Amino acid sequence: MNHALSVRLPAAGNTAFVDDALNRIYVPMANDTVYVIDQSTLTPIDSIALPAGSNPMEMTYVPSKNHLYVVAQNRQSLLVIDAATDQVVNELIGQASFPSRVVYDQKRGRIFTAGFNGFFVDQFDVATEQYIGFQSVDNAYSGGLAVNQKTGRLYIPEYQAGVMEVYDYFTPGGPISRVPPLRIPKPLRARAKVAARR
Repeated sequence: MNHALSVRLPAAGNTAFVDDALNRIYVPMANDTVYVIDQSTLTPIDSIALPAGSNPMEMTYVPSKNHLYVVAQNRQSLLVIDAATDQVVNELIGQASFPSRVVYDQKRGRIFTAGFNGFFVDQFDVATEQYIGFQSVDNAYSGGLAVNQKTGRLYIPEYQAGVMEVYDYFTPGGPISRVPPLRIPKPLRARAKVAARR
């Protein structure tokens, strides 16, 4: 692959998050900062300082609050950043161990985080920016986290066991309840392993 353009980063970047509404690229850095880049010019425009020991991972943006939410893996928390000032304005403590995944359910006003090494999915209320609670899940190593905003279902692939779990909560703001896991057929797992070795 040819790289037509590149942006030099001051430290190792953990992930990247693009927000078209703000026309910015956010890069959570291993040095406990979030690097801010103008999407049009690819020019660095800011560096957001995070609490020490954060190890920031995935991010999401809530337009109604004009707030960014970044998972602080080593602090077991969700950091709230005011996008107008690029300042951390709140820290929401959860239960997920080493959280790394985050997803925003706009329809129900919920943010969910999942741990890379743990058995919990944390739930946060966007309107009040409060921690609501957690849901115990079967998979310990979440390879991702996605939400279907029409049905309220959460999808959590477990990257070691070849399992994707599906969780559902029935009413807006209601509790998450467990749906039996969907087990990936062995032939599909075998083909995925072969493809990964190529």
